[in-house]
Amino acid sequence: DSGIKQQFDLVNNYRYGNLSYQTALNSVWDLRSGVSYTLNQNNVKLDDVPMNEIEKGLHAKSVLEHSISDRVEVRFGGEVIDRNYEVSRVDLISNQTQTQSFHEVIGASFAEVEMYASKQLVAKIGGRYEYNSLSLQSTVDPRISLAYKPSKKGQFSFAYGNFRQSPKNQYLRNNNQLASEQAEHYILNYQI
Repeated sequence: DSGIKQQFDLVNNYRYGNLSYQTALNSVWDLRSGVSYTLNQNNVKLDDVPMNEIEKGLHAKSVLEHSISDRVEVRFGGEVIDRNYEVSRVDLISNQTQTQSFHEVIGASFAEVEMYASKQLVAKIGGRYEYNSLSLQSTVDPRISLAYKPSKKGQFSFAYGNFRQSPKNQYLRNNNQLASEQAEHYILNYQI
């Protein structure tokens, strides 16, 4: 009904910070690492009834890279995503605070090989292993891409891969056994 009105008040506190580091370990190996921290806090009042939501996240990733030759590069690494989420509201009937929360840790490792068959043709093949502590799910996802440049202007490319992400917080807080959302990408394009 368009005649019903509710008073809504939102105060958001958002913080984000990151650090990154890159170095040559020796003449053939490079290391890139990074870590980030996120805090997102929403204090909501709907018709003067408070509801508070807070998410804290830590994401760390490291990649080792090695040029085997001028035509072959190898990359592998790992990452950890650690999320804590909590939502609470006051139940008007019981006057009790109701809370729903979850703690999710995703650990992943990945590897890829990039091969230059010629100056015009490049292929990249890799894979990613991931374990989600919340759903107790392990997955292995392939990735492949090809690029062909027939002339100075223009490039054809094709990419395929499986990608995953956690369901939205509003769903996980009610059922933390939900499997990751999955997308299977097929991308074919031409760039000028």
